[in-house]
Amino acid sequence: MTSLGAEPDRSDQGFENLRFIEETRMIEETRKFIIEQRKLMAETDRLVRDWRYAPFVLVASGIGSGAALVAAGAGLFAALLGYAHAMR
Repeated sequence: MTSLGAEPDRSDQGFENLRFIEETRMIEETRKFIIEQRKLMAETDRLVRDWRYAPFVLVASGIGSGAALVAAGAGLFAALLGYAHAMR
């Protein structure tokens, strides 16, 4: 402790320095924690969005594969018709 007009006690100054270092470290750790939490929340939002749209993606891919099968069937039918016509 210091009294009025007295030289400051070096042990108090050392304690204040340690306290400042500890507070700085705590602020830095808090900042890192908040950044990590924001990253995790963004990833969670992305996963929830993917989960919600998964049925639509499946339907769209099913429609696409169905259209490909119909086109292949039509091509096969046309080829067989051409083959049957050539056999006459």
